[in-house]
Amino acid sequence: MSFESSSITVHLAIPSDWGFGNIIGGKHLADADGARAARLFLKDRDGERHLTVHEGDRIEFAGQSWSVTTVYESVAGAGRGPVATLTEIPPVANA
Repeated sequence: MSFESSSITVHLAIPSDWGFGNIIGGKHLADADGARAARLFLKDRDGERHLTVHEGDRIEFAGQSWSVTTVYESVAGAGRGPVATLTEIPPVANA
């Protein structure tokens, strides 16, 4: 997994500790309609869960909201390449 302050790139089959017990991992998936998707494993203060996500989906992880900005295509022989990139959605300031 690689991350900047506002994004996380999840890599195939590498669950990564994002700090404070927050863990994320993932794999490639095609959903029931054959669309490209990612299956994410999340562990944070809300517990453990598995989510199937597509580009544009929003998820909650580690107390923050994230947008699934990219779901990468599975490439044979690519090793443990990227599965998905999540971008932090900044909190809305109270007016």
